[in-house]
Amino acid sequence: LAATVGAAMSYSGKDSTEQLTALRVSEGYFEALGVAPELGQTFHEGDFQPGRNYSVVLGHTTWQRLYGGDRNVLGRSITLNRQSHVIRGVMPPMGESNVALWVPLVFPEQWRQARGGHFLGALARLKEGVSLEQARSEMTTIASRLAQQYPDSNAGWGASVTPLHEAIAGNVRRPLLVLLGAVGFVLLIACANVANMLLMRRASRGRELAVRAALGAGRWRLVRQLLTESVLLGLGGGALGLAIAYWGARTVPAVNPGLIPRAQLIEVDGTVLAFTFAAALVTSLLFGAAPALAATRTVLYGSLKSSGRGGGLTPRHQRARKALVVAEVALALMLLVGAGLLLHSFARLTTAEPGFRTDHTLLFTITLPAKSYPKAEDQAAFFDEALARVRGLPGVESAAMTSMVPLSGADTLFSFYFEGQAVPPESQQPSAVYYLVSPGYFETLRVALVSGRFFTERDSATAPHVCIISERIAREFFPGRSALGQRMHIGRNDSMAREVVGVVRGTKHYALGDPELFQVYEPYDQFPGDFESMRFAARTRGEPLAVAPAARGAIRSLDAQLPVARVQAYDELLGRVTALPKFHTLLLTLFAGLGVALAAVGLYGVLAFSVAQRTQEMGVRMALGARPGDVLRLVLREGMLLAAAGVALGIACALPLSKVLEKFLFAVRPRDAATFAGVPLVLLAVALAACYLPARRATRVDPVVALRDE
Repeated sequence: LAATVGAAMSYSGKDSTEQLTALRVSEGYFEALGVAPELGQTFHEGDFQPGRNYSVVLGHTTWQRLYGGDRNVLGRSITLNRQSHVIRGVMPPMGESNVALWVPLVFPEQWRQARGGHFLGALARLKEGVSLEQARSEMTTIASRLAQQYPDSNAGWGASVTPLHEAIAGNVRRPLLVLLGAVGFVLLIACANVANMLLMRRASRGRELAVRAALGAGRWRLVRQLLTESVLLGLGGGALGLAIAYWGARTVPAVNPGLIPRAQLIEVDGTVLAFTFAAALVTSLLFGAAPALAATRTVLYGSLKSSGRGGGLTPRHQRARKALVVAEVALALMLLVGAGLLLHSFARLTTAEPGFRTDHTLLFTITLPAKSYPKAEDQAAFFDEALARVRGLPGVESAAMTSMVPLSGADTLFSFYFEGQAVPPESQQPSAVYYLVSPGYFETLRVALVSGRFFTERDSATAPHVCIISERIAREFFPGRSALGQRMHIGRNDSMAREVVGVVRGTKHYALGDPELFQVYEPYDQFPGDFESMRFAARTRGEPLAVAPAARGAIRSLDAQLPVARVQAYDELLGRVTALPKFHTLLLTLFAGLGVALAAVGLYGVLAFSVAQRTQEMGVRMALGARPGDVLRLVLREGMLLAAAGVALGIACALPLSKVLEKFLFAVRPRDAATFAGVPLVLLAVALAACYLPARRATRVDPVVALRDE
């Protein structure tokens, strides 16, 4: 069992400084993780003593980037937070991890005595024979016991036990399962097409197979021959698919790095090769077996006896081919409905009002090392001067700083209550997202003021304590009356009240599709030193990143060794927030388009084969006075009846299946009427186009030629 807490550490090199993502870990972390270092060793017991915790284990990427993979790096010094640290070891590549390095987590005596700091994470390895449910039950019991023993600090706090792989892949597991289902639908459509093609091949090769049988070839030999052809076709398609996947895995992330989450983990490896080979082989055998058996069941009698073009298809086989086409259209419609729902949702998401503006806004982070800025007064003085210099830069309209910005993924939550209202037990007190901001924050991000005022320079450390709340808090706690002037307590056991001086429009904090949250803001000047890391936001007149070099210069003019981290345009951050739904929507749309194309090809193939087999019939009809328009309608009717049957079946299946997408939809219901009305029309239009070509060809049959063949 080991405790962990994230940290930002400034690295000072020979020619540059930068901020690195670190993880402070307690003793036993690497043992619980089950990963041995590639070089050197991990921490030993002495590294966790106060004053002796200046050792570090480097991540593989950090080792490669800072030291060029030098294997003699062990024992060297590295300067982190302006303190020399000894490099103990180097970890192997760890895939998803974005941790640059690990340092010992030391518990000062005040930490050991305090019970209210719920900021640590934990990593544990279960004993042999202990199930996940047993571990969860034990942790729940421990949390309940602590809540009873220490109600002031532990009431309302529980414990959750999550497998590590779920913690890493939890937010992509369900979408990947949906996409895997879409891939399965496309595969089924493709297999149905192949089965139809093989049935048509059976009709054209009936006499050939009959001759082979007459010359002594047994039925199972003929079956093996047909299955071999089917397998070769499947393996060829699998190889082509692998080539496209290999190209896509490298091209798409390079063209648009933010489009695919965890793109660095995507590769065509041995597992993918084995799965593709197995899928191609199994589907080839399954969907090739029925046509092969049908082709050899009565081949000798039926084909040698017939005098047609190759025996044709029996009514049973014709019904099978039509059923396959109906299934293709139904599967394509289900894919198209899913894509339509996600497209509709994504359109709503991208036009959703986040409650603030991201355009023309530059973001960057400053983290002050405690060694150089040990006191709150020192930190406040630096941040105030830094903010003043950023505000004075050419091209900057306004600037502010905050403990975090919306949509950044960071959060700080505090419980709260108001004087004059019933105070619920601590475990039932509501929680709000908490921001510590400077004057100018709301103006810079264009957060709308509902009532009251924004923070000003007068809200200093010596002034009465004030706060600003979001519109939802005002609406739910003071319905029908003003929240201004109310006195609010923030945090557990907080005896200090703040006067509500403003109410602002709520902002989306975690994601654009999230519901409105409780949000509380306090002025930085009244609580300096609470956060050693502050996020700066600067509204610019032009391109935000054009101001970045000047902003770096302004900060380094105050402290040349201080890294300016996470420099980005706010629009870039917004793009990352929407990258995952955008990726899911794009992929499902591509799969749906491919499915529709395959279904259209299948429908075209059935009608084209039907027209070819019925050439004499068409000739007779036209010889007896049928007009080309009559023949056109005859063929179109046959194809559109199949398409309509597929659409009806697809709608019946899509209605319940659309519930699977409910968690991925924003402001769109799973049974969205517009989608379920529009998708069938689109699919029927595609089907009509697919039917028209063979129908048009049927109208060009020369009756004389057709009757001569007869």
